[in-house]
Amino acid sequence: MTRGVPLIERKLAVPTVRAGLVPRRGLLAMLSAHRSEPVVVVAAPPGYGKTTLLAQWVAAEDRRAAWLTLDAADNSPAVLLRHLAAALDRIVPDAVPVTRAVERAIHVYATALPHLRAALGSIAEPFVLVLDDVHLISDPGAVDVLGTLAENVPGGSQVAFASRDVPSIPLARLRARRLLFELGTSDLALDDAEAAALLREAGVPLLPADLHELGKRTEGWAAGLYLAAQSMSAAGSTAVLHTEFRGTDRFVADFLRSELLTRLDADELAFLRATSILDEMSGPLVDHVLATTGSAARLTALEASNRFVVPLDREREWFRYHTLLRELLTSELRAQTPQRVSELRARAADWYVEAGMPEQGLGLAFAAEDFDRAARIFLQIAMETYWEGRIGMLQGWIRQFGEQIELFPDVASIASLIMVLLGDEATPTRLLQSVPADSRLANVADVVRSLLVADGLTAAREAADRAVAAAPRGTRFRAQALLCRAIIADAQGEAAGAEAMLAEISDLPVELIAPPGRSTALALRARHAMETGDWSAAGALVHRAHLVVVQHHLVDYSTTFLVHVVAARYALHRGDRTRAADELMAAQRLRPVVTSAVAAFALLVRVDMGRTYLALGDTAGARAMVADADDIVRRRPDLGVLPLALDALRVQVAAAPSRRSGSTTLTAAEMRLMPYLSTHLTYGAVATRLGLSENTVKTQAGSIYGKLDVNSRMEAVARAQEVGLLDP
Repeated sequence: MTRGVPLIERKLAVPTVRAGLVPRRGLLAMLSAHRSEPVVVVAAPPGYGKTTLLAQWVAAEDRRAAWLTLDAADNSPAVLLRHLAAALDRIVPDAVPVTRAVERAIHVYATALPHLRAALGSIAEPFVLVLDDVHLISDPGAVDVLGTLAENVPGGSQVAFASRDVPSIPLARLRARRLLFELGTSDLALDDAEAAALLREAGVPLLPADLHELGKRTEGWAAGLYLAAQSMSAAGSTAVLHTEFRGTDRFVADFLRSELLTRLDADELAFLRATSILDEMSGPLVDHVLATTGSAARLTALEASNRFVVPLDREREWFRYHTLLRELLTSELRAQTPQRVSELRARAADWYVEAGMPEQGLGLAFAAEDFDRAARIFLQIAMETYWEGRIGMLQGWIRQFGEQIELFPDVASIASLIMVLLGDEATPTRLLQSVPADSRLANVADVVRSLLVADGLTAAREAADRAVAAAPRGTRFRAQALLCRAIIADAQGEAAGAEAMLAEISDLPVELIAPPGRSTALALRARHAMETGDWSAAGALVHRAHLVVVQHHLVDYSTTFLVHVVAARYALHRGDRTRAADELMAAQRLRPVVTSAVAAFALLVRVDMGRTYLALGDTAGARAMVADADDIVRRRPDLGVLPLALDALRVQVAAAPSRRSGSTTLTAAEMRLMPYLSTHLTYGAVATRLGLSENTVKTQAGSIYGKLDVNSRMEAVARAQEVGLLDP
C-alpha cells in the first residue's frame, strides 16, 4: 500500500471513546450476551450513536479488534478489498501474504473472494472487526465482498456492520441459521437515564418532567438531544422545550439553522460551509482549499468548543464534521453557489496530488465531476499503478470516467489496454475509435490493436512495429511492444525472430518490464525450447516464469494462462502426470479471461493446451480446447499459421480413442460461471452480475452438474474445489 498511507491509517483507526460520552451499558450487555453470533448489524439513521456504541464495544473487548470506516472511494471491489486487507493485517500480522493477494486480486469472484475466505479462515485468534458507514457501499461487486465477509467469520469472532440502512448482505440466511444479532433505531434510542446523563455532561441538567418531555420530542434520538442541549446552553434557557423540534430528519435542518448556525458570525459560517465538501480536514488542506492561513487553529478551536467537529487522530491534525452538520452545510453551499462545490473539491484534489496522495486527489476530481482534472491525475499514476500490478484499481477508475472517457484519447488508450488484458473485446474496440494516430499515447493504442488482431495479422504486425519504433531501448513500454510483436511473429511461423525479441526483454531489469510481461516472455521462450527439443533450457525458463508469478501475485492475470500450460507440458515430459494435470486445471481457471480480445495469444495457448490434454490421454479435454479455439478462429480467421496448427490438432483428436470426461470438458462460459456458484448469490443475482438471463445461468449450472457428476450447487462447488477448479 504505497499510496495515501496517512489517509488509510485514519480509516483504520478506532474512534476515540471521549470522556463524557454516555456509556451504553444496556446495549453493551446485549452485545456481550450475543457474543456467539458472528455477524452484528447496527442499522439506524444518522445521529443515533452507532459509531459511539461500537467504539465503546471495541474498547471493552478482550479480543483483538480492528476498525474500518468506509467512504465513497470504497464503493469499488478493488479499493474495498485493499482496505479490508489492511484491517485484517491489524488483527493478525501473519496474514500479510494472504491479504496482499487479496489486495492484488483482479477478478473479484474467481480469486479475490476465495482469497478473502482464505484470509479469514487463517485467523485462529478470536477478533472483532467493525465496518462503519456500510450504507456507502452499493456497487454489486463491493456488496458481494461484504456478503463474503459476513458468511465466513471464523468461530469465536464477530464482524459488525454499521449502516444508515439495512446492509445488502445475506441477512435472511444468517437469521435462519441464527448467526445474526441486529440492533435498530428503537434499540439505540436513549432512555430517560441515558438522556439525563447526556444533558448533565453538556451542562444542561433538567427537571424530570422537562427531561421526559424532551425525550418524547426527540424520541430518544441522541443527536437530537445533543442539538437541544447545545441550543439551551447557548441561549441559557429551556426555550427549546417549547419548539416544534422532533427527532426526525425533516426537522433537523430547520433546527440546526435556527438554533445553532444563526448564532455564528458570517465568517465562521462561510468557513464551515466551504470546508463541508471535505470528507476529512487538516490545517494544510483547508489552508490550500480556502487560500488562507491559520486553519489548523480554527479546526482545533471548533473541536474544543464542541461544534460538531470530531478528531480523527490522536495528534488532532485531522478532523471531520458530524454527519448531520456536514450534510446541511454542503446542501446550503450547493444551493447558494453550486459551482463553488466543484471548485473547492478541485482545489482539494490538487492539494492531495501535491501532498503525494494522487489516488485521493483522483477521487475528489471524480466527485467534482471535473473530468479534465481527473484525466490529468489518472495519466500521472495509471502506468505506475499498472506496473505495480493493481489492475483492479485501474478498472475502477476507468469505470468512473463513464462515457466521458472518449473525450480524452490518452486515457482511452490506457483504458483500452487494461480492458483488453481483462478479456474485454468490445470496450477496447470502441475506445480505440477515439484515439487519433498522432495522440501522445498512440503507441499504447497500437499495442492494443496488435493484441486484438481485429483487422488481420498484417495490420496487427504493422501496429506492433509502430509501437516498437515509438519506444526506444531503455524505455519501459518497449518490452510491452516487443512482447506483442513476438506473439505475432509466432503466429506467422517466425519462431527465430520471436525468440530474438523475447530474449531481449526477458532479462531486462525490473524497472523496464512489468512482471506480467516478464512471466509471459519466459513462458514463450520455454515453449520455443520445447519445440526445438531443448528440455533442459525449457525447465529453467518454466521455473523462472513460475517464480515471477508467485513473487508478484499474478495468479489471476491472463498472462499466467500460458505459464501453467508450458509447466504442464514440461511436467508431462518428465513423467509427472499428476503435476501436469494440476497445472492444466490451474490454466482452466483462467480460460474465461483469455478471450479473442488477445486473439493470437489465446489461440496459441489453447492449441498447446489441447495437445497436452491429448498426451495425457484426456481426449474429451482436448476436444473442449478445439471447440474453444474454433470459436476464436470464427471471430478472428486471419491468425497466420495458428489455424493450421489447430487443424492438425483436430485430426489427432478425431483419431484418438474417446477417454475421460468431466471437469476438463467445461466450456469457457461454464468456467466463467463456476466461481459464482461458491458465493451466497442466488441464480438471479448471478445472472445480473454476468449480464445473462436467469434461465441461461440455470442451464449452464445444470451442464456443470452433469459434467462434474453431482446433483446440487453445493456438491458442484465441493467437486470443483477437489479437482482444483476453485480455491477451497
